[in-house]
Amino acid sequence: MRKSETDAAGVWPPFAARERVLHDLEAAIDAAPDALDARYYHAAFLRDHGDLAGAIAEFETVLA
Repeated sequence: MRKSETDAAGVWPPFAARERVLHDLEAAIDAAPDALDARYYHAAFLRDHGDLAGAIAEFETVLA
């Protein structure tokens, strides 16, 4: 993490929680790449946090 992200995580708890959720989703996908539920929730997370290109790519993986 960059220093500014570390500072933000220390000051603003929702930022740290968001990063933990993202890490957990990515770990679940790494552990079971064919788990469509983890990929779907990851895509929805990306969409909800403004990464539309990443979300579209992940949704396409789920649909494939």
